[in-house]
Amino acid sequence: MMKILAVSGSPVKEGNLDKTVKAVAEAGGLDYEFIKLSHYKLNPCLACLKCVETNHCVQKDDYSEVLEGKIRDADAVIIAGYPTFASTDARTKTFCERTYSLRHRKILLKGKPAVVIAGGYKANQAVEDWLKLFCKAQGMEVVGSMQTCGHPTCVVCGCGEECVISNVKVLYGADAKIQPYMVKNFDDDPDLREKARRLGEALRVRLMHN
Repeated sequence: MMKILAVSGSPVKEGNLDKTVKAVAEAGGLDYEFIKLSHYKLNPCLACLKCVETNHCVQKDDYSEVLEGKIRDADAVIIAGYPTFASTDARTKTFCERTYSLRHRKILLKGKPAVVIAGGYKANQAVEDWLKLFCKAQGMEVVGSMQTCGHPTCVVCGCGEECVISNVKVLYGADAKIQPYMVKNFDDDPDLREKARRLGEALRVRLMHN
């Protein structure tokens, strides 16, 4: 049975990125495993090159012992990250970098279909572009991509109305008060749900014609 590995870099419990990843995976109608990177211990790549001969990372953490095998053995991958300081978040980037162990000599991810998702209230394009470049570097085929919704952490941190650097003020004005509509929710956006459905179906079609 074909299996999709669905990876979310978001640490937010049941946040918009998680919801979008699951919606794409479920629309594919195939077996999938959802992975939340914040539940795993991932060290940065040491650039030690000890994975060259074996295509296996020698570090003792959840990448080498769990996640390396999961992405290697999956028939397709959905990978989602969110923007931090106009770049991809650290967990997602670390996970991607660690797959360097699968690249040496054999390029073990080559040809694997992938879907890319970026989710935040701004700078999504940078994340989408970076994840596409990652897939290209690993020889993976990007079947499709999308950007999902997000909101500034300032809306929910508790200090968004007073903080001098609050994005609430930037987005809604200096005297803005936090309102429910400022909290974005994937479940309430039919356009995003439709995009996720189409992506999942496209991934299924690609796998069925593999």
